Amino acid sequence: MSLPGGFTLQFLRREVTDPAGAALPLTPREFGLLEGFALQPERASSREELISRIWAGQPEVDSRVVDVYVGNLRRKLGEGVIVTVRGYGYRLGERGA
Repeated sequence: MSLPGGFTLQFLRREVTDPAGAALPLTPREFGLLEGFALQPERASSREELISRIWAGQPEVDSRVVDVYVGNLRRKLGEGVIVTVRGYGYRLGERGA
């Protein structure tokens, strides 16, 4: 699946490649976040939704942990791939961004 910025998400291999085809090292949680955004590209996800999906079963995960992981993804993928929906959460950026 094509992502903003020319990245490609390969679900079965659980891999993200950059525009040059090089694999990016993502943690399982980083990949899970990106996968969730990619599966619903037009929809924003709240921090609470992301916590229940990615950190399911873990006691009392602070919502700021989502911000940390999104920050990590932004450093690896660049700005514009994941955008902030102010006061709510995050979503995938526009294709071609």
